[in-house]
Amino acid sequence: MMVDSKYAVRLQTKYNLYLSFLFIAALGIFYVVWDLLYSLFHVLGIEKYASGEPGESLNIFDYVYLISLVLTFLVSYLATALAVGIFNNWTVKQTLDRLVNFKNIPAHWYKQ
Repeated sequence: MMVDSKYAVRLQTKYNLYLSFLFIAALGIFYVVWDLLYSLFHVLGIEKYASGEPGESLNIFDYVYLISLVLTFLVSYLATALAVGIFNNWTVKQTLDRLVNFKNIPAHWYKQ
């Protein structure tokens, strides 16, 4: 029984390291892409505080800003996950199952 628990701990640690790497890399990519989008908003002449005074209701710029913020992070996470999958010679389905859907984790991850 002791051996099984060691393997389980190794599997869990390796999987957590994958997810931690993905999250940190996605944050880095997100920051760069978001900075470019924010610069594009300024080039297009959109003000930073487009809604006016604090506490006013949200306008269309605020919704576009928030939606692009979320979509940028999701795209950066998916791009990083696919890069990890390509690096490990996984198919796209394997990559999405393991790093996006969090299922079908292979047993060989905890081998020595």
